[in-house]
Amino acid sequence: MSPAMRRTWPAPWRSSPRTLRTSSSWTSSCAGGDLGIDVLRYVKQHHANIEVIVFSQLNWTAVRKTHMEAGAIAYFDKGLEFQQARDFIADLANARSAGASELEG
Repeated sequence: MSPAMRRTWPAPWRSSPRTLRTSSSWTSSCAGGDLGIDVLRYVKQHHANIEVIVFSQLNWTAVRKTHMEAGAIAYFDKGLEFQQARDFIADLANARSAGASELEG
């Protein structure tokens, strides 16, 4: 992805990391149709503290490895690994909740 394309992304993308929680169709359209890996790299470069979980229809080992090496904390196939993705997110939320409780107590 060229630097010029990065500058043309809409303001919500640049200004609010919370928009990353929306659907992949939103990120694809707002990123000018770029590949998910380009969006991931942009996020990790500009908002390194954001943890990214990738949902994709591409279940190829090389694609999964590329996303994980680029900084995703997990990669799930939308069609085959939905339950695992849901369990991963629930476990992550529970662990964070337990950690927050420990800090409060």
